[in-house]
Amino acid sequence: MNNTALLGNVGDVAVFEYGGRCIRFKVSKALKSFKKVLLWDDGYIEVIADYDKMGELEEYIDLTPILENLYMDKDSFLKDIEEVKIKNE
Repeated sequence: MNNTALLGNVGDVAVFEYGGRCIRFKVSKALKSFKKVLLWDDGYIEVIADYDKMGELEEYIDLTPILENLYMDKDSFLKDIEEVKIKNE
């Protein structure tokens, strides 16, 4: 089994894909793209994001509240993910 999740965006919607599931959540309209994952820690992602007019900035994404709002079991969904890569990297 592939233990790599993918993170990307389509406009102002971030896309997190793993295990045949695709989770989407809103992000800033100024986001052009995610560039590089710096850290993956059990649902917490540190990532370099490229924004209009602001350039590249370090951002933080916590998937826990997103998964809770979707009534998904965080532990079972995230347990096998070993790394996160940028989609189309």
